[in-house]
Amino acid sequence: MKKNKFLVPGCIILSIVIFITIIYSVVNSTITANADLNQKTKSLDQQITTKQEEAKVIERQNNENEMKLKSIKQMYQTTNGTASNMSVFGPMFNDIIKAAQTNKLMIRSIEYQMQPVGDAILNINSTSYNACELNLFLVGTYPQLRNFLNQIVNDYNYLISISNLEVTAFSGDTNYILANTSIVLYSKLKQ
Repeated sequence: MKKNKFLVPGCIILSIVIFITIIYSVVNSTITANADLNQKTKSLDQQITTKQEEAKVIERQNNENEMKLKSIKQMYQTTNGTASNMSVFGPMFNDIIKAAQTNKLMIRSIEYQMQPVGDAILNINSTSYNACELNLFLVGTYPQLRNFLNQIVNDYNYLISISNLEVTAFSGDTNYILANTSIVLYSKLKQ
């Protein structure tokens, strides 16, 4: 009987010790797993932050590239497939004349030369491009000439180059100047 008296409480104590050991190992492995999970979460958060920063840099570079592309001027090309390579300059002549008139410059004379000798773009690829050099003799004020040049260089949609600009004072009125400028217009050749 005495054996039974100690047997039941001993079994209960042994069961409690085993239960506590099992609970301790489960809690300990849960804490370890939680610590691993927290560490992996921090690592993933750092990777996400890095990827987001890289995406922002790429987006910024794409925006800069789009702005650069927008600032590159296109070569004029006629929408009318039957127009001759020389007649495509008609609308461009008109744009230049309108720009001079808008800026209140007086046009004293206009001369043109197709395929000007020594032009840098034509020297590179004369089989794909057409060029026409306009020699304009203008009368106006310095601000009018400056505004005209700014308009055709910055606001004009197509590639042009100003190859020569000579400015002299008007002998009759010192407020006015005489400007002789060469503007080269470019277009793609009809293929």
